[in-house]
Amino acid sequence: YEVKEAEASTITYENCGVNTKVCADGTLEWDLTNPEDYTRYVFTKAGLDAEYALRIAKCESGLNPWAIGVNTNGTIDRGYFQSNSIHRKTLSNEDAFDWKKNIDWTLNKVINDGGWGAWTCARKVK
Repeated sequence: YEVKEAEASTITYENCGVNTKVCADGTLEWDLTNPEDYTRYVFTKAGLDAEYALRIAKCESGLNPWAIGVNTNGTIDRGYFQSNSIHRKTLSNEDAFDWKKNIDWTLNKVINDGGWGAWTCARKVK
C-alpha cells in the first residue's frame, strides 16, 4: 500500500475547523506531513488498527524517526518502526530514516506477513 501523490498533503473534509481531527460530520482530517497522522491515515485506509500501530511505534522508537537500536545478534533496528537491517534489500538505510518510507514499508510488511510478528513491541502493547 502506498499513499498516492494527490493524497500527499493535508486532507481536509467539509465541516472541519482549523486544527480539528474529527469534523462536525464525523469524518476525519489528516495532516499527512505529521508522522502520527500519516500512520493513522495509511493504517486506517488499509483497514488495520492505526492506534495499535502507533503504540508499537511508540514502544519501538519513542516515535523518533532517527532512532537506532543495536541488537545482540549484530543487526540494527532503524527509524520510526525500528525496521531491522536484515531487510536492507527492501528498505535501504536512507529509506529507513525517512519516516514516510519507513511507515509505508512497515504497513506493507504487516499486510504481507499477516500481522506484527516481526516487532517485539507487538507482544508488549495492547
